[in-house]
Amino acid sequence: MKINFYLHLRTFMIGTIVTISAAILLTSLPEIEHPIFEDILDEDNGLYMLMLSFGFIFFSYGIGMLLEIISNPYPRPTHLIKHLDNYLGFFSHADSIVQNSEAYNAINQNDTKRGISNLKVHQYMFTYIISRNDNLNREIQERLFKIYTMFSLLIAMFLLLLMFLIQLLITDIDYSDAWIFNIIMMVLLTMGLILIYRVWQRSKIGLLDEIEQAYYVLVSQNPPAAE
Repeated sequence: MKINFYLHLRTFMIGTIVTISAAILLTSLPEIEHPIFEDILDEDNGLYMLMLSFGFIFFSYGIGMLLEIISNPYPRPTHLIKHLDNYLGFFSHADSIVQNSEAYNAINQNDTKRGISNLKVHQYMFTYIISRNDNLNREIQERLFKIYTMFSLLIAMFLLLLMFLIQLLITDIDYSDAWIFNIIMMVLLTMGLILIYRVWQRSKIGLLDEIEQAYYVLVSQNPPAAE
């Protein structure tokens, strides 16, 4: 129950981050110079505000679900191959999941087309962990939370970068110094995007480490039957 609530909270949080950033971007568009948002904020009807709050919650949750569907928490295929090769090199036990992998067949010079893709192998490992140990599952879920949160932050920072770019384009340089602030913010956001992207990629590789370690601990205690 706690893990299920944690997953729903994760979905809502990453959706909220992107939704708020998108709303800020919309307010910066010159064609939408406040009328819609001012009308909403000036509304005194309590029932109206309650409905608006529920609408925001449901919309943010929906955005979060969409982000989890389109985002890939696993790294590039080259990293998957490298990790699985290292796993097979360090650990000698055999089980039905590993024996049917592309990496296992490649090492043993078998037909790799008949094997399970390296991505599927890690997904099967994760499913096995979920079914066997809540503590290990919780640790991996925490890693996934960080990965999805950083993905939503990347989108949010890109939207904010776009907002400052729009503000820079519509600012009259001759009569305002706001363009300096806009340029500084764009530079800072660009640096933040690069930094978070690198950490996001490293976190994906860390996810493979945690899955493989947890899976090895479990199969060492109770290995799946080999085919």
